[in-house]
Amino acid sequence: MNKKPSIEDRRSRLNKLSDAVFGGPEEISREEARELLRSAGMDADMIADAVYARLYKQAQEYWMAQKPLPPLLKKAIEDLRPPTASPRNEKEMATQAKARIERVLEQSRHPHAWMQSTTSEFRPSAYRGKKKLSKKDESALDEIAKRLNDKLKGPQGS
Repeated sequence: MNKKPSIEDRRSRLNKLSDAVFGGPEEISREEARELLRSAGMDADMIADAVYARLYKQAQEYWMAQKPLPPLLKKAIEDLRPPTASPRNEKEMATQAKARIERVLEQSRHPHAWMQSTTSEFRPSAYRGKKKLSKKDESALDEIAKRLNDKLKGPQGS
């Protein structure tokens, strides 16, 4: 009498075969995994966000029942917590602020990448709403904007 393997048995066999073919998770770096996913047309961040949402939903069931989270679930939620999630405490707020400042500084070190992500023309418009701006001041600001536009266009050959 042949007994049909359970879902756990099938998963275990699949994991063993997968490890035999690809190696275990410890044998691949994070960047290599991201690159493999990207080459397969998958966005690692979207996958992480989806897994986080699913695990968070499971964690809510524990919280609603006022039960402690299983350690692996708690660790997975902490590891997959998206950087865009609102901070839960001052330490997280400081970490997010530091990361954002580092991104801005990194962008400022590479002005060509920044210029490609913005419009091709520099448009200082903060002064445009001022009612007490003289024609002389307005033309001076327009001249500065023109020089900045020319400077921005110069290195790109536009």
